[in-house]
Amino acid sequence: MSNKTAYVWGPISNFSGCLLYLLLENGWHLHIAGKSALQISLSPLDLVSTARHNIERAAGSADKLKHFHEHLLFLDSEEPQRGVTYDIVLFMGLPSNFDEPRVSRAPWAADELAKITGKLKGVPVIVISSLWGGIQNDGAVPEEIEFERRKPLSQFESVCQQYETRILKAISKQDCRWHLVRLPLILGSSLDGRSVSFTGLYKLLKELYQAKNRHGDDRDKSTIELSYNPDATFWMLPCDWAANLLLKLIEDTSRPVICNVVSTQATLNQEWLQELARALALKSVHASGKDNLSLPSTLRSMLADNIQVKTANLFEVLGRYQQAPMMLTRDYFANVLHYASQQNWGQSSSSKPESPFSPEKARTFFEKFLPAHLDRRMLKELEQFKGGLAFQIADQDDKQGPPSNHNDRNRPAESSLMSGDDDCRWLLSIQDGRAVTTPLDNETHKPQVSFLISAMSFSRLTSGTMLLEAALITRTLQVNGNPIQCLKACEFFRRFLGLHHFEPGLESIEKIPEEAGSS
Repeated sequence: MSNKTAYVWGPISNFSGCLLYLLLENGWHLHIAGKSALQISLSPLDLVSTARHNIERAAGSADKLKHFHEHLLFLDSEEPQRGVTYDIVLFMGLPSNFDEPRVSRAPWAADELAKITGKLKGVPVIVISSLWGGIQNDGAVPEEIEFERRKPLSQFESVCQQYETRILKAISKQDCRWHLVRLPLILGSSLDGRSVSFTGLYKLLKELYQAKNRHGDDRDKSTIELSYNPDATFWMLPCDWAANLLLKLIEDTSRPVICNVVSTQATLNQEWLQELARALALKSVHASGKDNLSLPSTLRSMLADNIQVKTANLFEVLGRYQQAPMMLTRDYFANVLHYASQQNWGQSSSSKPESPFSPEKARTFFEKFLPAHLDRRMLKELEQFKGGLAFQIADQDDKQGPPSNHNDRNRPAESSLMSGDDDCRWLLSIQDGRAVTTPLDNETHKPQVSFLISAMSFSRLTSGTMLLEAALITRTLQVNGNPIQCLKACEFFRRFLGLHHFEPGLESIEKIPEEAGSS
């Protein structure tokens, strides 16, 4: 296995999440740029916590990512870490699917690429772009650098063109080795249909899935009409297939300058749509000039657009790396549909209901789960808090509002901490080099920092469906103590909650962040 370090810039999407986890499995160290929750920026970067959650989802669970904790570093700054020798820069400012968050901000990323290459001179740069950023007037996507792009047919194509032209202009002024990879739309894994987000073609899959459910088991009536071009190709790939190919490109020093990553056995719309119909147990998907499906205008344009993609480099790369061809069959679509329906197509409002608060659950978390899951680094950090950290769960019916004046601003957390049910009050400290949780005693214990957590937010915080930053802003989590120590304690608790998701009877569960957490 290799032992190399990559600097990663860009939001974590279906493609990049799968790629980054694959890099970790192959021994790479990753330094991932993010931004602070309090940072006001047009950057398309994710919050650090959101970036971690999306990589966990690409991996399948937080437990799988936990094994690579030493290889992952999330940077609150957009700049590379000083003193580190990087082997590659992965610049992924443009998410692969047209309706993923922050796509519209991608053109602003060109300025950031110039800053990064200026600081990391001599480090190869791989820029991820889109097929829809390089379409010529004749409808072909070339592998040349200079050509005339056609007039955009959609807002997404316009964004892709702006991103790619500004990126190439920025790179031309820098002395660096660069490589441009153009991707199609990205779907779920070919292994189990797993996906980080349900964007792009998922809009069509969902519409056909719901239309099939309306028809029920009446196969004679289950012919769905769809407005599309039967003789055109809709360019898409499973996330793991595209990520595997890019991993091999990253580790190859003689990689091509420009590579259009598409399937070597791409099928026409009428062919893959019939495979999709078989997966849905539909009679057929019939080409029509008009349909009743609710689809985004960009997706409709793609279904009717007949673009051709030059793949000379791709065939060469596939032969060199023995990459197996990818066929979009009924079984593949069945896996994708099953996973998407199980996840309710990414709609968090209808996800698994949160378990209600109970003192027993809180005791299990603070007395067993929390001290048992602190790694060496976190144990050293805990030693810095002389007197330990105090935690209290507020009463479920506590509707205490904000303080009435400035002098009382910290008083609610302090007064609530000194009253109430002793069963929901704990002190986390270090004893003989081990983390120990004991019932909080106001007379003998003098914690440096005290956390007051509302019962309503406890389950959401510990299961990973609520960010610590959101709890602080809404004051469902309050912190009392020395301001500097409070900041350190919040970072300590935030990192623990990001690494470990708690449910009674389970050590860790997959986290699905709310939409607000990724905006």
